[in-house]
Amino acid sequence: MADALTDVSARTWIDAALQELTAEAARGADLTALTDAVWGALAKLAPAASPSQAQLAASLVDPLAADARFTTVRAQAVALAAVSKAHATLAPTAVKRLARAVLSNSDLISTVVSHGEDLFSRHPQIVAKACTTPARRGSLDALRMLLLAGAEPVVCWEVIAGRLGRGPGAQPGDRPQLGPAELVLLGEQVLPSTVLAPWAPRLAAQVQEPTEQGEQRMVLDAMAVAAAALPPDEQQPYVELALRAARGEFAADQGEELTREHPLDRFRFRTGPSLLPQQGLVSAARLAGTDPDTADSIVTLALTQLRYAADAEARLIARAFDHLAPYLLPPLTTLAVHHQPWIRCLATSLSSADSAGFSLCRSLLADDPDWRVRVNLARNLPDGHSLLARMCQDVNRQVRQAARRTARLPASSVT
Repeated sequence: MADALTDVSARTWIDAALQELTAEAARGADLTALTDAVWGALAKLAPAASPSQAQLAASLVDPLAADARFTTVRAQAVALAAVSKAHATLAPTAVKRLARAVLSNSDLISTVVSHGEDLFSRHPQIVAKACTTPARRGSLDALRMLLLAGAEPVVCWEVIAGRLGRGPGAQPGDRPQLGPAELVLLGEQVLPSTVLAPWAPRLAAQVQEPTEQGEQRMVLDAMAVAAAALPPDEQQPYVELALRAARGEFAADQGEELTREHPLDRFRFRTGPSLLPQQGLVSAARLAGTDPDTADSIVTLALTQLRYAADAEARLIARAFDHLAPYLLPPLTTLAVHHQPWIRCLATSLSSADSAGFSLCRSLLADDPDWRVRVNLARNLPDGHSLLARMCQDVNRQVRQAARRTARLPASSVT
């Protein structure tokens, strides 16, 4: 709803939200649900904020407040990240504040990872200054922020390799039971193949054991990361294991449908269908390379699963397709008219692979009913393309902004 407002209307709502927050702070009332909702509205409307509105919103954020409830602190962190991404002058200070907040409150790390990646990656020096020493001392949250920013890869390598060498178990700053699978995934970008490869057979064995909700998918993902560090002629057993998961051959799948938040909880709840088969496709595709037979097996399974896939399942299948070479995928026109929005999103990024096919589909994708597809198309169109002028007037703000950013950039600078 927020992205459908005009910029003028959005700024009017931002003014109202800021007045409410200012009044709330003055009277010191405890209206947590209302305050959290106002911060949430600011986060959604942040791209339309004027510089003065963004500055005021940032000044009202206090993620280190000792007496604030966590829901409010989390809502403030999301809003601060949003206004700082939209207004670059606020970003350096916001990165410092968010890093300090995470180091003081470990529960904020997932919020920063979800909403602060673009922000942190633009300021790696600031993140390095705040997080290098805590990471060396054992803070997993500091390590995650360094990885998020792409800062201090040698430090990250040393810390993760040291943890893997000590084996699983809780370390200072950890959540309990931090295991090798999560460490391998954390270290994917910084660990050398000599550290990753020995973990492939151990993780492969763990994949086939019954585990708790979500853990099996994480182990399968980590297995593919470790196996990718092996020589190509040694990867086939891991491809086969991933394809077995994709075909639903692991009975442990059923353990993911009912789970508890804590072993002592009285009630179990249903979390929806298992995503292990789709994670199997992603892991197999990561290792497939240019092998046409493996790619054909992946595509066949994926198209079968897409017939009844929910949004989360379709997103993983799109990730699997993204790992495959474009010429191994179904025709671009098939992907561009698929009923799943995530597959159509993928089609917008494959335009260079089949320019003739894309010329038939681009107008259809520009009018796609799902705004995510239109945003991806706007990001992938070349500067000066005739569709950009139309997409700059899209009803959705995020589409308009993506089109304007593409139109302002010379084609040679688009990465």
